Amino acid sequence: MTKSKSNILLLLLTIFIANMAIAQNQDSLRTIVLKSKPNKILKESFLQELYIRNAVNVKNDEIVGNITFNLHGPDCGAPDCFSNDVSFKMKLTNPFKFPKTLKITEQEDGCIEKKHQYKDTFVLVEESENFVLYHSNKLKKSLILFRNYKDFGSAAFYFANVSKNQITENNLKTLIENYNDDDSKSVYPFSSWSLDTPDYQTFLY
Repeated sequence: MTKSKSNILLLLLTIFIANMAIAQNQDSLRTIVLKSKPNKILKESFLQELYIRNAVNVKNDEIVGNITFNLHGPDCGAPDCFSNDVSFKMKLTNPFKFPKTLKITEQEDGCIEKKHQYKDTFVLVEESENFVLYHSNKLKKSLILFRNYKDFGSAAFYFANVSKNQITENNLKTLIENYNDDDSKSVYPFSSWSLDTPDYQTFLY
């Protein structure tokens, strides 16, 4: 083996070890944040990741959700100057169970001349162990929640201008991978910086 190849292998090994250390550190931080949360039901439910990231909390025996969707495209590495703020409430049951319908309020905010507010009752269209989708026919919007942040690099997505059965757990990855900005029928989800970040230190305080 030449010296240059040996140096490259050493560099790759160093990078691999460093990435493993970072991942282990983040897993430890996540455990610390989870232990600090007071509500046992949410800590053991589908909503655990959203609870860790402060997107859902408990108030007066209700689960209150507030998600700021501030990433609007595939090349958005930093939050946009505008957002779609989605809020909702669910009954806190033990064990937790998703309701068949969900009243959602969406408020546009940030650098927009005309800020609109939308309200509608979204219907539970699909539910599995790791995936939940609510849809509004009136608004043509879908809210997707994930149990596992690592599946899609986020704990929630929000789609606009979509039909009821356009998005499913089985086709979601393909839709995202095949997104084409020049294709008017192509769709891409809004996401949230606070639900996308891999840095759990953000949620320690």
